[in-house]
Amino acid sequence: MRTLIHALGVLGQATTSLLLFGTIAWCAYAIASRMPRARSTAVHLCRVVLLGLGLTTAIFHLLAAFGKFTLVWVCALWCALALLAGLFLQPMPEWTRSMRRDWLWMRRTLTIRRRGMARITVPFSIALLLIIVARALWLPPLSWDALTYHAVKAGLWVQQGNVSLFNSPGG
Repeated sequence: MRTLIHALGVLGQATTSLLLFGTIAWCAYAIASRMPRARSTAVHLCRVVLLGLGLTTAIFHLLAAFGKFTLVWVCALWCALALLAGLFLQPMPEWTRSMRRDWLWMRRTLTIRRRGMARITVPFSIALLLIIVARALWLPPLSWDALTYHAVKAGLWVQQGNVSLFNSPGG
C-alpha cells in the first residue's frame, strides 16, 4: 500500500511538472509569435526560451511578494495565462503554421550528415548532454554551497510561500 501511495505521488508530481512546462512553453511561444518575425528560426526559438525564463521569474516574484508561492497558485496562474494566451494572442491557423515551420527547422538541424566530422561530433555531443541532464535529474545537489545555503533557502521559500531572509549577514 505504501508503495502505491508513493507511486501515485510521483505520478502526480510528474503530471504537474509536465503541466507547468506545457503552459510556460505555450505562453512563451504565443508571445514570441506576436513579435516581429526573427530572421532565423533559431533566433525565434531562443526568443521563446528567454521569454519563458523571464515569465517564470516574473511569476515567482509576483507570487512571492504576496506570500502565495505555492504549487496550487503557480499552477492556477500559469493555466490562466495559457488560456488567455490561447484566446487573445495566437490565432490557431497561424500558430500551426509557425509551429510546423519551427518543427521542420529543428528536424533539419538535428539530422546527422553522412559526411565530415558531424557524423562523430553530433552523436557524441548529444550523448554528453544527455549524461549531464540525467545526472542533474537523478542525483541530488551535493556541493557544499548547495547543501548549506542555496538549496536550503529555496526550500524555505517554497515551504513558506514567500521570499524570506535569514537572520544572518547577507540575508
